[in-house]
Formats: sequence, C-alpha cells, structure tokens
Amino acid sequence: MTLPDHSSGQFDADRRTYPPGDHVTGVVTLIPRPGAIGLVVDLGGPPQGFVDVLHLPRDPAAWPPVGTVTDFEVLWHRPGQVRLWPLNAAYHHPAAWTAGTESRSTRRSRAVIRSVPR
Repeated sequence: MTLPDHSSGQFDADRRTYPPGDHVTGVVTLIPRPGAIGLVVDLGGPPQGFVDVLHLPRDPAAWPPVGTVTDFEVLWHRPGQVRLWPLNAAYHHPAAWTAGTESRSTRRSRAVIRSVPR
C-alpha cells in the first residue's frame, strides 16, 4: 500500500475536513484480521477511517459487522487515514475511557492533540 504524499496539502485538507473531536458517520467496510488489527471505515471518500483493536470489544463477534453504519469520533490522523473511536458503547473495549459524564472529546480537548505525518 502506498501512503499519500502529505506534502501535497492533502494531509492538511484531511485534518480540516475531519478535525479531532468531530463526530462522523461511516460504514464498516473491512475487518482484515478479526480480533487482531481493527476495522476499516468508509467515510464517503478519502481518507479512510480506522478503528484500532484496542478500542473494540475483546470478542470480535461483538464488533460491528461489515456493512454497519454507525457514528465515530475523530481521534487523530495519519496520511490517508483518520483514526476513529466508536460512539456506540456496544462497540467499546471493556476498559475503554468512558468514566464520568463528560464526553470523550471534552476530556481530550484538555490534552495536547497532534496529528503528525509518519
């Protein structure tokens, strides 16, 4: 897989389109290795979305199946990819950061968020 050239300005454009903390709707399109990697989400065009295995339930049978349309929060970026957090609690890892009444984005806004090309 070839990563996009972030020097072209596309990386910055992706960050403006999907800023951290933003809520987006996407379709689960691929689960490459259930229980091992995570899942790929179509956001309606580039870049693709990705949910890391560490944010998902331990049992891959509890993951949203391919074709599921659901909401996500934008966490951070890589060239050509938006890292996402599932907003539906049924799709969270049991140790997920969900304590308290504040939203995840409110808590994250206190931290320094950097989207750095790799």
